[in-house]
Amino acid sequence: WDNRVQGVWISPRCPRLPEKSDTAAGDSCTKFKTDLLDYLWSYRESKLQEWIGKVSRTDFSSVKVFFVASTPGVHTGPDYVKWSQGKVATILKNHTTINPTSDAHKWPIIAQSSSLGSFGPQPTDWLCGQITNSLSGGVNLGLLSKPSIKVIYPSFENVSQSYDSLLGGGCLPYMKKIHDKQPWLNKYLCQWKSDHQHRTRSMPHIKTYCRVSPCQKRIAWFYLTSANLSKAAWGNSKSPMKNYTMSYEAGIMFIPKFLVEEDY
Repeated sequence: WDNRVQGVWISPRCPRLPEKSDTAAGDSCTKFKTDLLDYLWSYRESKLQEWIGKVSRTDFSSVKVFFVASTPGVHTGPDYVKWSQGKVATILKNHTTINPTSDAHKWPIIAQSSSLGSFGPQPTDWLCGQITNSLSGGVNLGLLSKPSIKVIYPSFENVSQSYDSLLGGGCLPYMKKIHDKQPWLNKYLCQWKSDHQHRTRSMPHIKTYCRVSPCQKRIAWFYLTSANLSKAAWGNSKSPMKNYTMSYEAGIMFIPKFLVEEDY
């Protein structure tokens, strides 16, 4: 565990609301509290009632990030934009800006996870289809601004040279039999490298997604999550406004204008 790369977001201090406050009070401009409560309620677990009560009585108004979650099931209509890739797509469409828009296609999407799913026999079946579409939105960005996508995943060389040698691959459950069915993925793969943070030899259990400028000095958004790059976590939308998800996931979406009052 000590030799894994992990990610954690620490919120600002969120105080208890004054007594007799409306439980709908204390939300942030990103609706963080509402989305967190929806996620907790989705478990339908009585053991969470105490925590739901605590969250309801807490002031989250100082939070400036978005809470994005996935829950198992088929999500349609209003629920489609409430969870997973539908939620991410909605946030990006409403709040991210890339200028000039004519250069937006030059800003690649970078996906990094500790496991990869079965994407289908063709790139457009899922990865370069619905997922890239969901992650390429923005204010005034149309279909012509669709970017490329790069997938960071440790190679055999990365793992063999890790601090734990081949045992370092224990957190990277991507099976050869799955990869053999999608050899096209090779041209999208990039090795894991973190020399600047001295973490290249630490295998990543972290999952991150972002969109960066061609010069790699600006970022349109950043997403830290538990969701691996898979249909189970992100869902599979075989028809518009309908997404089938298999797992519970939770993450934090960072949008620059909410944090630094700039678009990127």
